[in-house]
Amino acid sequence: MTRLLLHDSLTTANLVEPLRRQWIDHEIEITFAPSVEAVEIGAEVYALLPSPEFTLLAGTHQIVPDVAVIDGPSSAIAMRTPVRPDEIESSAVVLYETSATAELLARSLIWPFFGITATDWTVGPAADAQITIVEGAAALQEPEAGHSLDLGRSWFVMTGMPVVTHVLAAPTGAPDEEREGIVGLLKSALATSYERRRELRLSFDERYGVERERLVGYLSAQRHVLDDEAREALVALYVRGAGGSSYLPLTRPSLAGEEPSAD
Repeated sequence: MTRLLLHDSLTTANLVEPLRRQWIDHEIEITFAPSVEAVEIGAEVYALLPSPEFTLLAGTHQIVPDVAVIDGPSSAIAMRTPVRPDEIESSAVVLYETSATAELLARSLIWPFFGITATDWTVGPAADAQITIVEGAAALQEPEAGHSLDLGRSWFVMTGMPVVTHVLAAPTGAPDEEREGIVGLLKSALATSYERRRELRLSFDERYGVERERLVGYLSAQRHVLDDEAREALVALYVRGAGGSSYLPLTRPSLAGEEPSAD
């Protein structure tokens, strides 16, 4: 049976929620996960995953450009600081329950855009940390104190590009019919999200606790096809953000239907 792993998050809600609620009949084995890392993905598994994780799967998988999650110009990734960012010269950076996309986005911006020297990158508390990166519902909610900056918007200001938060990874050499079945299922999920949007908005209120207008505005602005512009943005995120991380600065990520990249 074909297996599909889905990152179940606010960012992917338009794609995932109809499937999680079993609104669409299918014969695919689906796993819903609150976080997805490359090490969890077998060579025969399809996955909708944070885009930097694909760089660690380049030997076994290819990106399917028919389905992706592309934010812009806003995102659900934010930088929280107790003071204005231009008042901070250096700081440790706390990645608070974030995905690989949030990490690379932050690494792309902390020094080049904000002019702040990152003294450390950590997932736990740090005594000298004035910067915390948050994602999902936390990024769309107003902070109780301090400042919150949308990193997707900062990225757009710096590069003029959107943020490709998630890509669909398919096993290299997977049969066309099997891959098309996965794409068809996810496109059906998107269509169902639109058709049942009123019902979904009510459930999102309960699940995420984000002000409805802001959440709807964010999700409605997403795009879901990795076109040429989005491919350029994806590579830019890899190249600008991978330094110092565990991810790779792929310049030619392998796409389904093309020969695998040598990068």
